[in-house]
Amino acid sequence: MIGSESATVAAAESENAEESVARVTRTIGARVTLFYLLSVILILTLVPWTSIEPGYSPFVTVMRHIGVPGAAMLMQMVVFTAILSCLNSSIYITSRTLMGLAELRDAPSWFAALSRRHVPQRAVIFSSLVGLGVAFCSILSPKLIFAFLLGATGAVMLLIYVLIVSSHRIFRQADPQNRAFTLPLGNALNFGMIGGIGLVVLAMLIQPAQRQTITASLVSVAAILALYALCRRGR
Repeated sequence: MIGSESATVAAAESENAEESVARVTRTIGARVTLFYLLSVILILTLVPWTSIEPGYSPFVTVMRHIGVPGAAMLMQMVVFTAILSCLNSSIYITSRTLMGLAELRDAPSWFAALSRRHVPQRAVIFSSLVGLGVAFCSILSPKLIFAFLLGATGAVMLLIYVLIVSSHRIFRQADPQNRAFTLPLGNALNFGMIGGIGLVVLAMLIQPAQRQTITASLVSVAAILALYALCRRGR
């Protein structure tokens, strides 16, 4: 389950970031339970699990079973709407992150400029063009370039969560009295999270089908670290 951490980027532009992040964090568990667990339970109570075919939507199977006309078309509309929503949020998060990097001089300052409507228009356009390029890669080179880009996101997301947990621990140590960083069993949960991610990476290394993902992710992380080192050296 990735993506929930992006709420912190949006919260930075809200009037009360601390309360906004806390509210979103509290509701994530309820949303995951509602949209994922309950939907799976509903599917299994309506159709036998043996009737679920890999690569075919179980929701379409359920709707056809109960006699909903045009089930496949209806599900495609739902999926298409979800894809557009995901694309919209991805462009928003990417452009705001790029603008933040530019303000910290970790990206060209050109991306930090705002339009008349106080929108990082340059960062939005650049992020959209990169996304469009990746889409064309899925058509022109699906088994080489696109496969590498897809694999490069797997373990990188795990690294991002390690950085988030590490940052939380560092902030707690720097300001123990700040209630914004309090968490019951905080130290145990921090180390448990990092240890759990380490086990996931180890499992991916053991499985031959997942080794390509680890390799691609390590290459992308090495490239990012090299760019970071060059930027720091250039200063």
